Amino acid sequence: AGPVTRVTKVTIGKRVIGYGGEGDTDRLPMAIAATPAGGSWLAWLGTDGRVHLGRLDCQDRLTGTPTSFTLEERLTQGALAIPDALGIARQLAEALETAHDLGIIHRDLKPANILVTAQGDATLLDFGVALGPGAGDLPAIRGFTPEYASPGVLAGGEPTPSDDLFSLACVAYRMLGGHRAFGAVTAREAAATGNRPASPGHLSAAQ
Repeated sequence: AGPVTRVTKVTIGKRVIGYGGEGDTDRLPMAIAATPAGGSWLAWLGTDGRVHLGRLDCQDRLTGTPTSFTLEERLTQGALAIPDALGIARQLAEALETAHDLGIIHRDLKPANILVTAQGDATLLDFGVALGPGAGDLPAIRGFTPEYASPGVLAGGEPTPSDDLFSLACVAYRMLGGHRAFGAVTAREAAATGNRPASPGHLSAAQ
C-alpha cells in the first residue's frame, strides 16, 4: 500500500530532477514532502499530471502512489461513505455555481473528470468542451457522456446549467449507490420506458 499520511509541507532544496518508473524516460521534477510525524517522502510530478508520493527503490526507480485519484478510479472500489459522497457533491455543486455565474456550462460532468484527494478535496476537470459566453457561433461539438447526460441533451437540445446539475445528480447517485443511476441505458431510454432509479439500498427514506 502507498503512503496515506497527509502532506503538510513540500520543500525544494537543491534542484533535483528524477526519472519515472521502469521504461519511463521522462524527467520528473522532484521535491521533499514533509509529514505530520516528522518523516518525509519524495514527491514528484508524474507524467499523468498528478503529484505522487513515494521513495526510490533499490534500483533507483521511483515507486509510490498518486496523492489524488479520479472519482472514476475511486468508484471501482464501490460506493462511498455517505459523508464522503455528500462532501464531494457539495464541492462540485459549488464549482458548478461558480462556472454558471460566469456563463460557463461544463457539459461533461462525470466521475472521470473529477479529481479527488485522499482527504476528500474534489476538483472539477476538463472544461475543454464547455460552453461559455459568446460560444453561440462556434461549430457544434459533441461534449457529453451518454451515461451522465440529461434526456434533453441526449435529444439534441441546447445545453443549459440544469443539464450540468442533472449530470451532478447522476454522479451523486453513483457515489452513494455504487452503480450508475440508469444502469446500462441512458436517461432518455429510461424515461421512454418509465424506468426510474431505485433508492440505493443502504439509504433510509429520510436520507
